[in-house]
Amino acid sequence: MTRPVLVGWSGSEVSTRAVEVAAGFAERRGAPLRVLLGWDFLDQPGSQFDPEVTPEKVQRFLDDAMAPVRERHPHIRISCEARMGWAPAIVCEAAELAELLGHDHALPPVSPENGIGSTLVHVAERHSADLIVMGTHGRRGLSRVVLGSDAESVLRETSVPILLVRPSTRSPA
Repeated sequence: MTRPVLVGWSGSEVSTRAVEVAAGFAERRGAPLRVLLGWDFLDQPGSQFDPEVTPEKVQRFLDDAMAPVRERHPHIRISCEARMGWAPAIVCEAAELAELLGHDHALPPVSPENGIGSTLVHVAERHSADLIVMGTHGRRGLSRVVLGSDAESVLRETSVPILLVRPSTRSPA
């Protein structure tokens, strides 16, 4: 069986480009595509705890967002996985319970100590990914220091090949 291509998606324009690049790569290789959404609720602008945002709703949001990708690439198997970090204590307890019960769903939540980069690396290792594709904003200077770099953390933590996708440089017509 061909090893999957893993792509991180956040809903941003650059991460959406990364999904298309990853889907094209997976299609040419005959590989499955695994899309990971790491939803760090505490990192959203102006965010506060919202009990209406549930893991099920975030998973449904991801599945719905990937429907057009499935339509454009009907020959590849696409699986989607949403991970949330808005309630780390609850998610940690659920992960520990799943692990105790022997389920394969035990995955650390997204949190400041365990960001989306670490989560991508963990999923890539768990599924023996052939490639990690992720968008990068290419920030420099103070914005990079303040906002960090998920791409850089993935580069440091994994031996899986990584393809970084930059924002489009085309001007809208």
